[in-house]
Amino acid sequence: QGGTDHIVEYNDIGRVCMETGDAGAFYMGRDFTYRGNIVRYNYLHDLGRYEDKFSSHGFSETMGVYLDDFIGGTTVLGNLFVKSNRAVMIGGGSDNLVENNVMVDCKLGVWVDARGLGWAKNYFSGEITTLQERFNAVNAANPPYSVRYPRLPGIFADEPAVPKGNVIVRNICTGGTWMQWALEKLDPATTLVVEDNLIDTDPLFVNPAARDYRLKPDSPALAMGINQLPIEKMGLYIDRYRTSLPATE
Repeated sequence: QGGTDHIVEYNDIGRVCMETGDAGAFYMGRDFTYRGNIVRYNYLHDLGRYEDKFSSHGFSETMGVYLDDFIGGTTVLGNLFVKSNRAVMIGGGSDNLVENNVMVDCKLGVWVDARGLGWAKNYFSGEITTLQERFNAVNAANPPYSVRYPRLPGIFADEPAVPKGNVIVRNICTGGTWMQWALEKLDPATTLVVEDNLIDTDPLFVNPAARDYRLKPDSPALAMGINQLPIEKMGLYIDRYRTSLPATE
């Protein structure tokens, strides 16, 4: 996937990336100009799990939403992640919003790193010019990009290797590790906004054994301002084009 201002919503994506690693059910990477994209209200589940043998740089899991290599300005809102290795991965990018997602039995809820200051610093040393070339290809320092995304014209002069402005708020994570980061020498308290997440507390799902992850009326998540997900709208539906649905397991 790539481009700007796309909305990806109400999909049921499961059992993908079963024979690969370092991949995602949703993926973007290596372009500062991919901004304004929204991934919302999707059911992402049962993704491939693999050991590190597939990867040359330390991980090979399958992600739910994979914002690879400096992707920024993306909203990840109201998705249901079940049995994903990493539900959301922010790979060095800035200005991403992760809000009101439900993460169940995922190995890791959210990962954030500062790879531009570490193993991927050659993207900013002049050795690898991919980011600059793709920026120049769409003339992103000028309208319409500069008008729609005011941060873009000065992005290479504003510590582009530092992941700034990532906001992770009002999410639920249960049955796995909530969050990890590799921020080099950056202070996470001043680099990330992480607030009002329900972690390691029973969110009171209606029937988790049957994968009914609606919240009961007395759920502590609702009291924290976390909203119900539109689970009933995720996936295929019957209309005049599709008159029946495939059987589910």
